[in-house]
Amino acid sequence: HLLAACLSNRAQCILDMADGKGRLPDGTPFRKQFAIPEHFDQFRRQAVQQAEETADKACAVQASGPHLVRLGLARMLAAELKASGPTGWLHMDESLATMQDAARCFARARRSGAREAAEGKFREAKEWLADKGVNTVFPDYV
Repeated sequence: HLLAACLSNRAQCILDMADGKGRLPDGTPFRKQFAIPEHFDQFRRQAVQQAEETADKACAVQASGPHLVRLGLARMLAAELKASGPTGWLHMDESLATMQDAARCFARARRSGAREAAEGKFREAKEWLADKGVNTVFPDYV
């Protein structure tokens, strides 16, 4: 239980950094250290990948509601980042599959004691998918 909590908290910390939250030791907002927006975008992609891996490990140890929410958040942000930008259309199938997986994480979290935290994100993921013409959280082959 403790290992899963530590991994899950680490994933949340990484997600917060990917969102540009927090401050440096000198009080400067975290995001300000990136003078070029593309550098922050690259950092975000790497941070989201690391957060997803860490949250996945937390769920492997103990798949409880809060850990599933963090895994869903990491996958949701990963899908949004893949789909954005000038080359987003190249990764659309992968983005859709990742967002569907995020929605399934939120659905499972709702049944695992994190109903309030997961409900809004589940709706948000379904709306994102609907905007892309996808009306299910399951892959086509299921």
